[in-house]
Amino acid sequence: MKRHDWSLQAVWHEFAAESGKSRYGSELDFSVAGKLTKQLDILLKLADYRANDGFMDTRKIWVQLRAAF
Repeated sequence: MKRHDWSLQAVWHEFAAESGKSRYGSELDFSVAGKLTKQLDILLKLADYRANDGFMDTRKIWVQLRAAF
């Protein structure tokens, strides 16, 4: 979705072995990007991994600012 100078994205991943039936978990990723001012952009990302047995759930958040002069 894109509205003016902003964009939103959501992606779902399923992790599994290439051979065999092993499944490692799933992850949902979100990102929002846009212009705060004429010279300043922001990018926010969230990755939420839900592990199957033997692995660890992980959640990460990124914030990125970019300035153009």
